[in-house]
Amino acid sequence: YTFAGSDESFISVTGVGGHVISYTQNVVPSGAACQAAQATKTAATFLAARGYPDMVASYAYTTNGVCYINFAYSDHNVLVYPDLIQVGVSADTGKVTYFQAAGYLNNHRDGRPLTASLSQADARAKLSPSFTPADDGRLCIIPSPGKNEILCYEFKGTGENGKQYLCYLNANTGVEENIFLLLEDENGVLTI
Repeated sequence: YTFAGSDESFISVTGVGGHVISYTQNVVPSGAACQAAQATKTAATFLAARGYPDMVASYAYTTNGVCYINFAYSDHNVLVYPDLIQVGVSADTGKVTYFQAAGYLNNHRDGRPLTASLSQADARAKLSPSFTPADDGRLCIIPSPGKNEILCYEFKGTGENGKQYLCYLNANTGVEENIFLLLEDENGVLTI
């Protein structure tokens, strides 16, 4: 069900369970600079107050005066990217003006396999020689075609072209499952 508010806001609620799946407030913030750290703190508090525990902020990006922060569920320190929630915080008021929980509501469940066959060191050794990792990697679950999920190690690093990437290696086979280009500018971070 979708409802419109008098303040040009819209909220969608699931027909089964009555969960808020999305919220949008159509406002045009003034030119105030959005501080990503404060917006992330506001968004995390908002999620915790609404019963979304163990959410970890990944990246934030500001556009049209709203700072959008992506949060992934953390299950025993394994990031679960299919269980994604995005929260938008207005730069001028510091209030939440956007909420999207479709990924979380459609995918969240208990009992995912969280044990890797490969160690972090073994996975790191399987990275392409043209990729220089900036960290030791971390376990995560990523979506794959066909609505499947894959336990992976996520490595952030630099390609031979000098650009920043996220590389996902299967935590059981060592096969490269996906790679994303990180675009960082004054507005935040995007992945493509």
